Amino acid sequence: MSRQVILEWSLAGVMVLLCAGMTALQYRWTGDLAKAETARIAATLAQQVPRLATEFDSILETNAEALQPEGDLVAAQGWQAACAATLHRWNQNPKARPLFRRVLAVVPKDDDLELFELGLSGNARPAVWPGEWSALHANLLTMYRRQGFPRRMIEGVTPVLEFPIFQEGGKEHRELLWILLELDTSYLQNQLLPALTKQYLNPGPDAEYDVRLNATAGQPDANATVLNFERRNESEGRWNMSVYRRGGSLDRAIAAARWRNFAASGFLIILMGLAGFALLHYTRSSRRLAEMQFQFVAGVSHEFRTPLTVIRGAAITYCTAW
Repeated sequence: MSRQVILEWSLAGVMVLLCAGMTALQYRWTGDLAKAETARIAATLAQQVPRLATEFDSILETNAEALQPEGDLVAAQGWQAACAATLHRWNQNPKARPLFRRVLAVVPKDDDLELFELGLSGNARPAVWPGEWSALHANLLTMYRRQGFPRRMIEGVTPVLEFPIFQEGGKEHRELLWILLELDTSYLQNQLLPALTKQYLNPGPDAEYDVRLNATAGQPDANATVLNFERRNESEGRWNMSVYRRGGSLDRAIAAARWRNFAASGFLIILMGLAGFALLHYTRSSRRLAEMQFQFVAGVSHEFRTPLTVIRGAAITYCTAW
């Protein structure tokens, strides 16, 4: 093998090694950038998701407070008239949102609690306790019989908010009634949450995140609790709010992009190696062909010169003899 061929193959090998090194560096640099971007997005989510949850709770609390009659009004006019006036005032409020499917009143009677559904006009009709509210019913009944101060609660993920109504300044600090607000989960998930998500997480034209309530499937990119009106402890919310990236998990998306870039770079290196091999191969073939052409011309020239020289010598000898 000639020195020139060795030099050519050495240069091709160095080129391939350089490309491979650049590919490895690109893979590493992409990983470093991905980690930095992941940390930045995680910090943004850690800042914005609690704000979204707080705004969600604030909207619910504001509308829920507007549906609670004052204790003095209940004591003076009776619970039905007080609830009717409160509902009428709420219906006239242009800022009221359709957050609740039903508004109900739980009224003590003797040693039991009766359930009434309040219509939009304020009329109250008796209702039967749903089976899924049995734990709520038992809890309210236990607290009422103990005459304790009940706390706001939701049993599991039951979409019901409970608010006790007391008479201000009364001798007995006892519940006059409870207002139950059954949440409209369809409106919350399909109307309210998308609007808040656009405000806090998707300000651009393309929606990047979805927010779901009490989701159990998949690994979320961020979590927060809602229905935590006092916000003393972020872990005391009754429901869970999960944030998902629409393109899948960010870590998986970045890992897939890194491997795609690595595979594309590797493919380009293989193509460059094949192109270099083909170039060297055809260059050597062209060189051999050029050498054969040169040798052919040189041989033909030699063959032509030899008889011409003989003829020329004979002609000179002939002319000299004469």
